[in-house]
Amino acid sequence: ATLRYLGLTWRQLEPEEGAYAWEAIEQTYHLAELRARGVHLVLRISCDEPGDEAHLDIPDWLYEQTGTGRWYDIAYGKGYAPDYTDPVFFAAHERLLRAVGARLGADGFVSYVELGSLGHWGEWHVCLPELEASKEQKAKIISAFAENFKTTRILTRYPGTPGTTRGGNVGFHDDS
Repeated sequence: ATLRYLGLTWRQLEPEEGAYAWEAIEQTYHLAELRARGVHLVLRISCDEPGDEAHLDIPDWLYEQTGTGRWYDIAYGKGYAPDYTDPVFFAAHERLLRAVGARLGADGFVSYVELGSLGHWGEWHVCLPELEASKEQKAKIISAFAENFKTTRILTRYPGTPGTTRGGNVGFHDDS
């Protein structure tokens, strides 16, 4: 295989504000070995992955700074859905994408980046309508991905996602 999927939570990426866990991620996912073998990545960053237990997929420091989201226990599972419209969340998210884009998206190693971040599993939907990002907020997040992954093809979960034209470098993915 020459293409691998790598899903990372924000919690994994930036456990301390401004301190990224690059070494742990490189070792855990054998990224140097994959690079050496010419394998490329499809990357998705997520902020909310429902599970069996209540948990955070955003870092503790971000939860402490925002806390505007909502804990949930639904058919999908348990977890915490951040408030994607919170300005502190958004500013920190832009910094995250800048760091990840510089580290993983600048040399072609990440061939595709999925528009993750929003919603359960980074799939741009939530079962809590009051926490749904607005069209404007979604457009800002799309722009942040495009600005920080300039040479990487962007994948969107839903065909026709507004703002994802970028000269033909946008595709559609479906996890099923």
